[in-house]
Amino acid sequence: MTSGQIVFLGFVLTALFVIFCAVIGVMDNCETIGDVEDCRSNFGRFLLSPPNEKGDTLAGIAGSLAFLWIIITVLLQGKELALQREEIEKMRLTQEKQTGLLLKQSSQMDQYRVDEKIEKLVSHLNDTLPLMKFAHWEIGKDKEDAKRVAFVGNGWDVPKDHTTVVWFRNAINNATRAVLAGCNEEVRVLSPRLPPSWKEAQKTAAEIASLFEEASPKQQTWLDK
Repeated sequence: MTSGQIVFLGFVLTALFVIFCAVIGVMDNCETIGDVEDCRSNFGRFLLSPPNEKGDTLAGIAGSLAFLWIIITVLLQGKELALQREEIEKMRLTQEKQTGLLLKQSSQMDQYRVDEKIEKLVSHLNDTLPLMKFAHWEIGKDKEDAKRVAFVGNGWDVPKDHTTVVWFRNAINNATRAVLAGCNEEVRVLSPRLPPSWKEAQKTAAEIASLFEEASPKQQTWLDK
């Protein structure tokens, strides 16, 4: 029920109460005084009644109307409180959505900054990786008994994009497996002497790996390859 409907109900009940009082007022009220029957309307007897009785009657009518409108007021206040609770709930939900949106935007901005940093590191790593090339590993007991395991020679076509990292990782893994397969207790890696860029590339790769969880899903998909 809306506030307007509650007020309308109050007026209707007030009108019905007034009509009820009017009907009671016009009804005859007969009294027998001696041998004479005196019939008057209740309203007529009200006009002839003493002041204190008139006051009691008016107070009863006014009290009834006051009680009725107290009930109407309570209903209106309850409705207003319900509306306020609804508004507060809507405001809470709106604030939660705004907070969630702000957190999402903040997270996206953080991911964007991390992605930028990763892009710069990957670019630096791509520039460093080609300097790590050497043709082969040498394994054996000594130089005379050395065997060669191919790695990456100068003639290899190294890609110049994100796949550079994956390409070199695969090359290192393949060469490492081949070296380990050819080694035993008496056989060791004789060469190469790793180029200075090797440690720099390891450091850059470790820094990229440390940013993995903070990167965007797109970067994570690439880094996870």
